[in-house]
Amino acid sequence: MKEPTSPNGELAAAMRVAGLTAAQLAARIGVSARTVVRWLAGRAPYPHYRDQVAAAVGVSVLQLWPQFARSEVSDLYPNREAMPPRLAREVIAQAREHVDVLADAAGYLWEGPGGIVSMLAARALAGVRVRVLLADPDGDVANSAEVRSTMLAEQCRVAIGHLLPLLAVSGVDVRLHDEVLHAEVIRGDHELLVTQRVTGQPVERCPVLHLHACAGAHTAAAYLDSISYVAMRTRPIEAPLAVRTRPTHLRPVPGGIRGSNVRRL
Repeated sequence: MKEPTSPNGELAAAMRVAGLTAAQLAARIGVSARTVVRWLAGRAPYPHYRDQVAAAVGVSVLQLWPQFARSEVSDLYPNREAMPPRLAREVIAQAREHVDVLADAAGYLWEGPGGIVSMLAARALAGVRVRVLLADPDGDVANSAEVRSTMLAEQCRVAIGHLLPLLAVSGVDVRLHDEVLHAEVIRGDHELLVTQRVTGQPVERCPVLHLHACAGAHTAAAYLDSISYVAMRTRPIEAPLAVRTRPTHLRPVPGGIRGSNVRRL
């Protein structure tokens, strides 16, 4: 088979496989045939056209225009303090489909004016699936001799207390695990903040990876698989723990959407 000779050979080949001429592709996405010819000659379309072209010919955007590939590793921070202060909030706020938090207690996420409890409720009310997986304060791991001196069990109970109001919000799932975590993960759709645990160091002094789960992102995929693995081995918060309280930092749910999106207590 003769190799394509167009500057954008991938696009030309994909159009042939899809049975589309330049005029047909142009009509399908609402541009002129001359514009498609320019793309075949090597000019890159605007981002919104890239997605439409890729969908029309049945291949990925990165296969057609690999120069726009984003690195899987967005940044690396030596510890939590080195991160931009609002980065965790921004990762969660931009999510449109999934938010996951996998941690032991992650008290820094829930406490004080920078806490994200209200944001999680807002994301869920916007249709985002929110899942929080914390260490079980009554589990073997939180009460093992190795971690008893860190008061992990008590930290987990405090964290659960902050999250109890979320149990009344549809779309939020707060569950407890009994796993030894080697990494804590905050995930908002394709953006991940991964705190990689280092033996002998408190979690706040451990390095943090900012990952982007793009196509072929095997590192990010491993951490997403880890969230799924732990989620399958969790239990719900039992009724005695689930006394409904509302910390002062959790703003009231807007009245216009309470009836359809929030389970009654």
